[in-house]
Amino acid sequence: MKKIKSVPEFDRPRKKMEKKGVQALSDLELLAVLLGSGIQGKEVFEVARDIEGVGLAKACQIMAAIEFLKRFLVKEGIQVKNIDDVVKLVEEIWA
Repeated sequence: MKKIKSVPEFDRPRKKMEKKGVQALSDLELLAVLLGSGIQGKEVFEVARDIEGVGLAKACQIMAAIEFLKRFLVKEGIQVKNIDDVVKLVEEIWA
């Protein structure tokens, strides 16, 4: 399993999403973005691949993302294609 630091910066999940769109990410990369970082002794890709070692905080992040999706995006048919769509959505939610 490759380490995040061995991946060129332009090809890391967040940068890749920013440049190519969310559809360009693999399932593993999407989960790595949700997790944000690894845990002691495991890189984020390892945690995303195995889902072992996901503690309460990271499990809550994943569950919150899924619930957010159910509440706002799926129900209202909103499509998020790029970071600008996310900014607009967040502005509408917090307005």
